[in-house]
Formats: sequence, structure tokens, C-alpha cells
Amino acid sequence: MSRIRSLRRERKMSQKELGELLKVAQTTVSGWENHGKEPSYDILMKLATNFGVNMDYLLGRTDDPTPVGLAAPALVSDTSEDPRLASVDLSDLEDLTPEEADKVTTFARFVKSERSLKKEQK
Repeated sequence: MSRIRSLRRERKMSQKELGELLKVAQTTVSGWENHGKEPSYDILMKLATNFGVNMDYLLGRTDDPTPVGLAAPALVSDTSEDPRLASVDLSDLEDLTPEEADKVTTFARFVKSERSLKKEQK
């Protein structure tokens, strides 16, 4: 995960300092940066929050590091066309923290991805 290395270096942090911040060993940080190991979901959330980026950026799924913030509603099409979503009040998403919005977005992408996989298997 070279993005972790890049973000850490931009902030002039050592692997040891990042490890202390996340409460993991320096060797764990080294494993992420140099040996293809992946951090847990909780650690990814902490990294995204501390570096001010979104999780997809950390994972290399996008080149846009902008935190997700309130981008979650963009994943939902017009709810008025779908009776199952008619009761969804998107204004409820306005009070989410960036971390919570990131979780909502990640879950929505997971659901959409799962649906695509099911279609491919048919």
C-alpha cells in the first residue's frame, strides 16, 4: 500500500510514529508499505481519518483523495421511483461524521458490487 507510505512521508512521519498513532508495531506499518499486507477495516478508517482522505483512495480504487463526507447520497438514485426506498429520508445523512458517511458509502458500494456479481453469475 504505497499510498500509506506516500501520505506518511508527506506528513514527515516515521513508520514508528505512525505505528504509535495507530497503536500497532512499526513492523506492521512496514508490512503494509512493503510486503503487500493490508490493514484491517478499523485501521483503514483511522488512516483515512488521520490523513484526511477516503478509504477508496487508500485502497487504490480511486485517485481522488477527497474525503467522502456527504457523498453517500450520490450512490442512491431517485428514491421516488422505488417504493422500497420511498421512506428513506436522505436528510438523515446530513448529520453523519465523515467516518460514518465513509461507512455508508462503503456499504452501498458493497451492495452494488454484490448485485453485479450476482448478475454475472446468471
